[in-house]
Amino acid sequence: MISSIFQAQRRLSSLSRIAILGLITVSGILIILNLTEVPLPTLPKITLHYANQSIYNESKVALLIENRPQPIIAPLILKFMYQMPPDWKFRFMGSNESPAEMLLVFQTDSILCANNKRTVDEFLGYDYVGAPWDTRGKYGGNGGLSIRRVSSIISILQNQQRANDSDPEDVWLSTRLGHHVDGRVANGSVSQLFSGEMNGGPGEVVPQPRCEGDFDDEECEHVNMMKQMERPGRPGQWVKGIDDWRDGSYEPMGYHIGGTGWMHGTIWGTKKRREHIYNYCPEAKMVLDMDWAPFVPGDCAKDW
Repeated sequence: MISSIFQAQRRLSSLSRIAILGLITVSGILIILNLTEVPLPTLPKITLHYANQSIYNESKVALLIENRPQPIIAPLILKFMYQMPPDWKFRFMGSNESPAEMLLVFQTDSILCANNKRTVDEFLGYDYVGAPWDTRGKYGGNGGLSIRRVSSIISILQNQQRANDSDPEDVWLSTRLGHHVDGRVANGSVSQLFSGEMNGGPGEVVPQPRCEGDFDDEECEHVNMMKQMERPGRPGQWVKGIDDWRDGSYEPMGYHIGGTGWMHGTIWGTKKRREHIYNYCPEAKMVLDMDWAPFVPGDCAKDW
């Protein structure tokens, strides 16, 4: 039995030596690995450029601080914007010393027609003018292309506040200006001349020429035409022999399409109307979705 005990001790001693040897071997390997740099594979660098990433450099700002009423401010800013690299931002700070009383509000779905005989200044006697929703209405009009008087707006806002998710701002404001004790809002017939959106308006009139002297109709037309051409500035009236193509057509000073992009039939709904607008106000194409639809049968009706 004693010999069995000694044999067991010898076996344990052998196992201990093996375990110690294994531990020393593993430790040595770990030390070698720690002392030796194992090269790792290099991962490629990936850069993502999102479509909505701003083109402007946040560290570059062109700042204009001007509290004096200067007529050159707008063209000066445009000149600097044209001259500067495209990643610059522009900031303009004015003050109450440069007050604005009349605002022309316009959006990217509106346009003014250079070929119209009227000017914006003809409508400055009103607190609010916009394309009429009702040509027989006493007030109201679309705000996407509108003229507004600042002092009258402030007078309204000092006493009333528009609730969220209520009437659109142009409906809310023009209604209150229309009921204001001192308010003067353009009615439907006046607003028709300013802007067209969903209602047509009166056609232009090319008057028959009147001449002093013994002239037949053709000679009188020629004399009148030459006389009108010699007058500088915008014509006070259309001229027979030059503006005959306008006769009977509705020509507002500008157009507003609206947020939905719907072209109302009373303005755009026939080929004749569209052709006249494109001749009278070719810049209107800037705010229209001009595409190949006329060449795709079924996409667009002839009239609407």
